[in-house]
Amino acid sequence: MGKNGYFQIDLLPTASFVKIFPPEEGGEPVRVKEITSYLQGNGFTPPDITLIGKAISRTESVQQLMIGGPVNFFVNESMSLEPSQDKMELVCRFYPPSTQGGKLTKEAILSDLEYKGIKFGIQEEEIDRFLKERNYCTDYKLALGKPPRIGTDAKIEYFFNTNLSMKPKTRADGTVDYRDLTLVSAVDKGQRLAHLTPADPGEPGTDIFGGKIKQPDVKKNKLQFGKHIRLSEDGQDIFTEVTGHASLVQGQVFVSDVYEVPANVDNSTGNIHYDGNVHIKGDVQTGFTVEASGNIIVDGTVEGANVHAGGQIIIRDGIHGMGRGIIIAGASIICKFIENATVRSEGGSVSADIILHSKVDAVDTIQLKGKKGMVTGGALRAGKLIEAEYIGSEMGAQTEIEVGADPGKIQRHQELQKQIKVMQDEIAKLKPVLATFTKKMAQGEELDARKRQYVQVIATQLKGLQGKLLTLNDEDEKIVAYINESGSAKVVVNRTCYAGVTIKISSASVTLKSKRDYCQYVYDGGEVVAKMM
Repeated sequence: MGKNGYFQIDLLPTASFVKIFPPEEGGEPVRVKEITSYLQGNGFTPPDITLIGKAISRTESVQQLMIGGPVNFFVNESMSLEPSQDKMELVCRFYPPSTQGGKLTKEAILSDLEYKGIKFGIQEEEIDRFLKERNYCTDYKLALGKPPRIGTDAKIEYFFNTNLSMKPKTRADGTVDYRDLTLVSAVDKGQRLAHLTPADPGEPGTDIFGGKIKQPDVKKNKLQFGKHIRLSEDGQDIFTEVTGHASLVQGQVFVSDVYEVPANVDNSTGNIHYDGNVHIKGDVQTGFTVEASGNIIVDGTVEGANVHAGGQIIIRDGIHGMGRGIIIAGASIICKFIENATVRSEGGSVSADIILHSKVDAVDTIQLKGKKGMVTGGALRAGKLIEAEYIGSEMGAQTEIEVGADPGKIQRHQELQKQIKVMQDEIAKLKPVLATFTKKMAQGEELDARKRQYVQVIATQLKGLQGKLLTLNDEDEKIVAYINESGSAKVVVNRTCYAGVTIKISSASVTLKSKRDYCQYVYDGGEVVAKMM
């Protein structure tokens, strides 16, 4: 490793000089500004910078420049300290003594560090290295902060099938099998259901002035579960206490024996409210209510009834809503047909063969499969995809189809962008002010009580603004991800879309004037555009 160039004051009885030593073996030449600042700081008048520059460029020998007449003092060996902006590193450069000047000791160096407020991460081996080498105008890192250790979010691993987006199978002949459906996972008594790896909070760091550096926050979590489940002593595992069926509903694990209704839900049974899964082997008749925290399966038909499940709803025949039936699921909904009903999947998809004059919503997709695969009348709305064989009718039944981002979310994104810009501007104004005062304090400058209070106010304001900015950015990132995903939403028509159908994607819509075959509708250039398949 090369040796940097350096300079030294030479005090003679007749005059004072500065000697400039060239670098050795590829070291760095001395800096003009470093020479001038040092000389001025010690009471000497620096030579013209042009002369200094020429002397530095002559690397074949030591150069000597006059800096004044004789003086009656000596210049001791010294050092300059430069904390990094983030206060995580202290770089020191040493300067040689003048003729007859004294040398630094380890004790003197440590005392100077203490005076400057350096309290943490002092690298004594670096001090020893300098005292052994005495390489001047060379960076020595005399203190290093400890960066915070980044933690990890809590994680839950499940040991049963948590997929709530199951869809019916289409047979080879084009019909849909609504009966052969796997609803939940079977579990045996004593089986482990889930394991929690707790969050690792990490550790705070320390800067060279002894200040604490907070590590980023991590996301905590805990195991959530219902009845018939045992939590381990360490709180990291759950086990089923019964043989039954397990399901995950909105982050909570349920295990239960399926509650079976042997025939219809009618006057003989009354309304059904159950904390688990429900299997109805008949129909749900008009005016009755079935509510379950888990999944609901109906072997027959749902008439003008209310059916509400935390998980999936599967109706093997279909829904005769009679204008009053309301079907709501926390996950997907699968049935053969939907007629004159309100159907909403709050966490998955809706699959059917026919939908007639109904209002159907799904967070994910609505798909009409099978030979008919038809929707006529009513309004369908899905986040990503609506797919059908036929949409509308030759008689021009008013049918509304909508996919894509909620306009309210687009508006919220625009509002957030404005708020974020304002907050970023405020932070940009405060940071330089705080950095200036921080540098002054790091250099040992004493601040009066008024200025110290001002610095505290600025620091508190900055921390508060940064916290609010983080919250706004998190919200905006989620909305942007949603909008980006919904921007690719589409309507797929495998056979025919009839005149009179209104198709809306995000903020654009179009009402068909004539029928279109074998096409898909996408959002392009601010408009709903039909593309051939």
